[in-house]
Amino acid sequence: MEFEEIKITEDGKLTKKIVKPGTGDQPKTGQVIEVHYTGTLTDGSKFDSSVDRNTTFTFTLGTGEVIKGWDIGMATMKLGEKSIFTIHPDLGYGEGGSGKIPANATLIFEVELLGFKDKPREKWDLSDEERRVEGLKFKNEGNAFFKEENFEDAKKKYEEAIDYLESDTSPEAIGLKIPTYLNLSAVCVKLDEFKKAIENADHALKIDPNNVKAYFRRAAAKQAFGQLEEAKQDLKSALGLDPNNHDILREMQLIHEKIAKKQQKRKETLY
Repeated sequence: MEFEEIKITEDGKLTKKIVKPGTGDQPKTGQVIEVHYTGTLTDGSKFDSSVDRNTTFTFTLGTGEVIKGWDIGMATMKLGEKSIFTIHPDLGYGEGGSGKIPANATLIFEVELLGFKDKPREKWDLSDEERRVEGLKFKNEGNAFFKEENFEDAKKKYEEAIDYLESDTSPEAIGLKIPTYLNLSAVCVKLDEFKKAIENADHALKIDPNNVKAYFRRAAAKQAFGQLEEAKQDLKSALGLDPNNHDILREMQLIHEKIAKKQQKRKETLY
């Protein structure tokens, strides 16, 4: 069956034949396009095919991720449309060619437009408020994983939350960062990553030097790391801020007992 050839550019360097019409709107610059395609040269030799790989191809329209013929041609398609594009070398790979494509080759592409959507916004495209929303979402997801004792995924979520909040110095962001750092410290202890646990408690204390929970979490990490005297000092700092905290008092007692046992063992070794 012969299909009508449509000039997309006035000079005829890009044309298409619609094999199967599509419906709805056409994609816009900046949207993510999903297609299946097969590329051949004018002699019929195939040089590439997503169909053969059984893997669709995606790209952002109008941003130079693909050859000009594609950026211009795909913008004329509708959802579900299948067309055959003939692309002049000037809108293809030109004098340089590419891989199996020789220099100054005219390209024939059969393309099916499977879908298109707005490109997800990157972190740096978001406002401070939007980043805080994302940070809170990741923090809550981390908490859910922590409750399930899925510590690896909890850690990833807390780290993603920090990534969104790190540069924000607003009171709202600080109110999110401190508990996220502390939760990250706690999960690192669970994963036996004691150095990272201490570092995250440090981050919380840098923001709020009088944070009792941060001293408590850092003490727990140092104790697990075998730094008993350092853990004791953190607990002393915590008690100075909250003298009647039963959890801290209990941990202080345990630390004293561990230090005493360690000293006794050292004495026994000397005799």
